[in-house]
Amino acid sequence: MTTLLQTKAFQRIPPANIQAIFLRMQRVQCRAGEVIIKQGAEGDYFYAIVKGRRAVTRETTRTISASS
Repeated sequence: MTTLLQTKAFQRIPPANIQAIFLRMQRVQCRAGEVIIKQGAEGDYFYAIVKGRRAVTRETTRTISASS
């Protein structure tokens, strides 16, 4: 919890609200290779990796110009 409180996301939250946030947190088990959130999906959760590893990928669009 101490590490989480030191993140930029939590520095802007009034102390009175932090306890309410911690009371609503849930631990969720995920399997290796499972997609947790996809780019462009509505952001309605805050994720904290407690144990294990994660990979983050990002889709990009590249415009390739043709020479004449």
